[in-house]
Amino acid sequence: MDRQAILQRLTALAIERWRFLPATCGKGIFTTSGARFYVDTGEHPEWCAAETADLREAVAQVKAGESLLNELATALEEQDGGRCEVCLFRSNVSLNDGVPSTWGQHESYMTRALPGSLAQDLIPHLVTRIIYTGAGGFSPFSPNRLAFCLSPRALFFSKAISDDSTGYGRGIFHTRDESLAGPGYWRLHVICGESLHSETALYLKLGATSLVVAMAEAGLEPGRKVQLQDPVQALHRVSGDLQHPLSLADGRTVTALDLQAHYLELAERHQNHECMPSFAPQVCETWRRTLDGLRAGPEKLARVLDWPFKAQLFEKLHKDSGIRAVPLFMANGIEHRLYEALEGTSYVHHLPDLKFLIGPGSPVLETAAMLSAELRRTGMTWSDLQTPDSIRHKLLEVDMRLAQIGPRGLYQQLDQTGVLEHRILARSEIETAMTEPPARGRAAIRGKAVQKLHDHPGVTCSWQAVGDPENRRYLDLSDPFCAAERWVSRGGEMESDSRDHFESIMEELAAGRQPHGV
Repeated sequence: MDRQAILQRLTALAIERWRFLPATCGKGIFTTSGARFYVDTGEHPEWCAAETADLREAVAQVKAGESLLNELATALEEQDGGRCEVCLFRSNVSLNDGVPSTWGQHESYMTRALPGSLAQDLIPHLVTRIIYTGAGGFSPFSPNRLAFCLSPRALFFSKAISDDSTGYGRGIFHTRDESLAGPGYWRLHVICGESLHSETALYLKLGATSLVVAMAEAGLEPGRKVQLQDPVQALHRVSGDLQHPLSLADGRTVTALDLQAHYLELAERHQNHECMPSFAPQVCETWRRTLDGLRAGPEKLARVLDWPFKAQLFEKLHKDSGIRAVPLFMANGIEHRLYEALEGTSYVHHLPDLKFLIGPGSPVLETAAMLSAELRRTGMTWSDLQTPDSIRHKLLEVDMRLAQIGPRGLYQQLDQTGVLEHRILARSEIETAMTEPPARGRAAIRGKAVQKLHDHPGVTCSWQAVGDPENRRYLDLSDPFCAAERWVSRGGEMESDSRDHFESIMEELAAGRQPHGV
């Protein structure tokens, strides 16, 4: 069975097993939990969790999506009598020998401020939060060795600000102008995050970023004093080394931990401010505990966060392999300095082989000689940085199996043994989120509409509306905080402007387009 056939059958199973409404845009379905499932560009399944103002519900919605997709994969295997194995992965990057790719996990934050006005306040946070939100893994851009990174996806970002979400011009701050709500609301679309297994890491990623957005929206300027001189370079450096010094625009030098402490201290000071969500104190407590743990040593959080767990596991596998392994971040630092020296040469966009860079024809011979001397002082050589193919393949296989969701995935198997301590949710919270929407807001209205209208022909759904063309009406979901159904119909007399607006909405719904201006 090829990939496309598997995806078609997974979608067919979802339609067969779940109550749903087809998406107005003709791509995928909306479920009773208020979420959306579809096959995205590039032929991979995508789960869009329902929107919520409750942080625990947000984490539960993400985890519920994992469970539901795993159930579909299991059902497909049963259909085939166990003759095939369907594997689904929360991968963030590809590690094959072709052109590197990345997927990650997008986040959406509702704001009343124009998203572009938040860039300065958000960029230093987004760059440095990877010290606790990084998925961990190997760089697909290291041609000579297995370079461990806090956030492999971070290496795919080449601009500080951009509207590109799928190409090589991705920006740390994404400027997509798509509110998915009525006037007065905007959507901050964050694309630089990764898919995570740890519930604690996911909770902190969404929670801490929500607090920074709230402070920025309120005019507290949380990022004003910590502007980075080169955000892209800083992102890449932090991904390779937690302690790498970062240059600020005002000339100071700090670490990612210092920057995150700056944001946390502001959040603690304003946690009871009217601009802050109700979960601010709980997030600040988790944030503080996490930063303290990282300062004491990442190994302290190996049972809690994704990347420290992977780093510890890979170092153990390296050690057990019987070969001499350079400490992960020492090797990263040496490699970064070697490739930094290539800037300004013709090799900057095409990384040459390590043997060439340290050989007599090297374009950075002086740097190579200096680094060779540093290695000798530690009792190591350049050959210690290179991983034999047999060990490389083993570690890449482990990395892939860690990304697999479901009981056959290595992370879940280890989790079930009790060696990990990342959970914040009860299993019942996830099970509820598999079929029920968040308790409040428009997702609750949407989910109930799916329950009631799933078998009504012609009814379609979007984030902003549920369309019922046959009865010439639509359910208005343009207010993210709506608490009751508001059906708009053509019945009765309407002012000409209102009538034209209604006709426009109905035409868009009938044509299968996302309605604008609901």
